[in-house]
Amino acid sequence: MKKETIKNTSGIAIELEYDPQKYEFEYVKDANTLCLKRVKNHKILALFNDRIGFIAQCDIAGISNFLVTDYSQNSQNNERITKFKHYVDNGGSKLMLKNEFNCNSIRLDNCRLTDSSYIVEQQDSSACVYNLYRKTRRYDRIYNEPEIRNILPYKTVLVTETRDVFWSDIKDTITYGINPEICEITTPIYSELQDRFIPVYNREKINQLKRRMDSRFKIGDNATLGDVTICFEVDKYLMRVAHYFDKPETPYLDNGKVNENYVKKFIKK
Repeated sequence: MKKETIKNTSGIAIELEYDPQKYEFEYVKDANTLCLKRVKNHKILALFNDRIGFIAQCDIAGISNFLVTDYSQNSQNNERITKFKHYVDNGGSKLMLKNEFNCNSIRLDNCRLTDSSYIVEQQDSSACVYNLYRKTRRYDRIYNEPEIRNILPYKTVLVTETRDVFWSDIKDTITYGINPEICEITTPIYSELQDRFIPVYNREKINQLKRRMDSRFKIGDNATLGDVTICFEVDKYLMRVAHYFDKPETPYLDNGKVNENYVKKFIKK
């Protein structure tokens, strides 16, 4: 892939990564427009305004994907709106928009995990992973810092998430590595509540569980080995711990009625 950086009329850098044998870019400064052309027929596939952070090409199974961040100003509060967009060249007359997500950064280094996986929908420190096919559940944190990535195996990203049960305030924070391109757990899972590393189940273990299935824990056909491990080694443990603690009282009961006995405790006698 050719790597190229151009500056728009405001002096902001736009990062480009693309196959020059298949595509070419032309920046028209007077029109604040970036043109993407297909080399073999000189067809203009897309016209982008120059409020862009990057355009990165990723070919999968002979299909060219283009990952783009762009930004605009909210007319009401003047805040900047940043979007991550996934386009596909299906061989037609123009790029097709496959998916679009909110994101925090326009910079490639801040968004990309691997060539085909990106961080999207950041909220504070939490975010999701998008692998050009689907978006993962939300993680409390995705550790994309080079200091951490360089320690781990290739295509392994460390993530943290919180697990809880609906009737209790008891929570567990778990940390593990995933392959962001297939969104599966590839390392042991560390549980803060249990203070231990939990090996991910193998297929033989899954088959054993199915033969003696607890009715509260069903294994879906699409569940990954990591998902099942979390279910049985983290969530099930959380439920057991939660049963040992009374649910904290609040001014309202679960049925929405006022918890009179609780409220009366605030009255001096």
